[in-house]
Amino acid sequence: MEAYDSELSQVQIEGSKLGWVNLRSSRLTDVSFIGCRFEELDLSDCTLLRVSFENCTTQSLALEQSRSQHLDLRGLNFTSIQGLGGLKGARVSEQQGLELLDVFAQHFGVEITN
Repeated sequence: MEAYDSELSQVQIEGSKLGWVNLRSSRLTDVSFIGCRFEELDLSDCTLLRVSFENCTTQSLALEQSRSQHLDLRGLNFTSIQGLGGLKGARVSEQQGLELLDVFAQHFGVEITN
């Protein structure tokens, strides 16, 4: 799905199976994804306001240089993430936070040992 540099407002996308979703440089306001399966989800350089995911999965999530307020990632199961700075303003579940611990440590150059 090519929708880069677009503006989506008050949209609900439900029950979709998509390959590469390119929303790069888009503005998403009041957008919810429900029961969606993405191979790759590119939200780089996006402005994200009240965007949520419920029962969704993606192999790769890109958030480079994204700006968000009330981005709810708790319902998005992702395997890898690029652009940790794009998580500012996002909400993740406790489980996601634990899974991201190694990614955060690597990003900040912190070694976690026993």
